[in-house]
Amino acid sequence: MQPPPLQQRFFHIPDNISIPWQMWFTLISDLWADKIVSVTDDYTSSLSDRTILCDASLGNITVTLLEAVKCKGKRYTIKKTDVSANTVTIDANGTETIDDALTIVLTDRYESVTLECSGTAWWIV
Repeated sequence: MQPPPLQQRFFHIPDNISIPWQMWFTLISDLWADKIVSVTDDYTSSLSDRTILCDASLGNITVTLLEAVKCKGKRYTIKKTDVSANTVTIDANGTETIDDALTIVLTDRYESVTLECSGTAWWIV
């Protein structure tokens, strides 16, 4: 990536604070970087997650979603990767819902669900 011309190498943000473009680029890249996580135990999703791979071979797993109000437009794909009879339960935060249900349960190997947040609830897409 080529750096911008000298006069464009600083971004101005509120309160007249300037940061070098390299730092700004790193901050923005990290903010929007979606990651794949692999879990073997109960897990609470984060804003940087995109795909959550769940190995429930050691026991049932619950993936708890973040509060919908903090995640408008966010998408998660959650997948069960093992062959065991254990389940992966996806739990909306508190009384929030996923397609009008409090939880979704994955029971089969390679079963997955992609969810999107409306800001008030989670929807299977």
